[in-house]
Amino acid sequence: MKIQPRTIFHMAFKDIRLIARDRLGLFFIAVFPILMGLFFGTIMGKPPGGGGTGTMRVAIVDQDKSKISAKFLGALEANDSLQVERAELEPARESVRRGERVGLLVITPGFGERAGLFWGDPPVIQLGLDPSRTAESAMLEGFVLQSIGGLMTERFRDPLSFQPMLAEARQELDAATDLSAARRLVLSSFLDSLGTMIASADVVNQQEDQSGDGDGALGGELQLAEIQTLDVSRQKDPSSIDSQVQKLRSQWDISFPQAMMWGVLACAAGFAITMVRERKQGTFLRLQVAPITRSYLLAGKAAACFVSVLGVV
Repeated sequence: MKIQPRTIFHMAFKDIRLIARDRLGLFFIAVFPILMGLFFGTIMGKPPGGGGTGTMRVAIVDQDKSKISAKFLGALEANDSLQVERAELEPARESVRRGERVGLLVITPGFGERAGLFWGDPPVIQLGLDPSRTAESAMLEGFVLQSIGGLMTERFRDPLSFQPMLAEARQELDAATDLSAARRLVLSSFLDSLGTMIASADVVNQQEDQSGDGDGALGGELQLAEIQTLDVSRQKDPSSIDSQVQKLRSQWDISFPQAMMWGVLACAAGFAITMVRERKQGTFLRLQVAPITRSYLLAGKAAACFVSVLGVV
């Protein structure tokens, strides 16, 4: 028998009209999925991986192992927003790659010689951050700079710690051959004045310690550091769950596909109910005695359901 698309079209159009007349079924097909998408999208908030503001786990690798680096670590450990864990470089790097920690902080050698000073090259800190956690990364960098700034106060609490660096600066000044006499005189006077200020600060600190006045520190906080990015990235499998989650732009990318599935299920249930209703009302019996085969009946209902599903999606 020759297939007649026009017959299938009329059968499909008949089923679509039946669905349109069923207000309850139409509600669950067209309105209910939208309400479900809006509801779950509203309560869901940001998609996974978007970041948070809880306590951040950070791995610390101290390669300097100096008195200043110990004080710097103490300042980070005193921060309630950080959970500082000391570790070796490679295990710490791998833990960040696996997402177990937010970031990795490496205190490079020579940190104790440069941190807390207002001249010369700033101390170098290597920071490895999970690229998927942008909010925590910015907060962690701010905490690091804040803790380094506090080292200026620690320097002034022990003014004599400046003397080895002043002696080194004087040796570099004496060895420099490309300085004019006037510039050499200015720098030499500056170092002499700085030495006198440090000696005076030590006397003041001793007097305040004896009298119990003041906090034994001169000067405020100064944030000086060079933060270098440490590579902790890894090649992810594009088909993995983590890679798919990174593609989410908002919570609606999750809630509305769920709503579409609700609509598809509602379409299937709605057309199944129309078959029961037609059998109960006698329409199905009239269709059986009509000059059409069961294949046309099935094709018409399938076409109508397919068009309805496309409309919902």
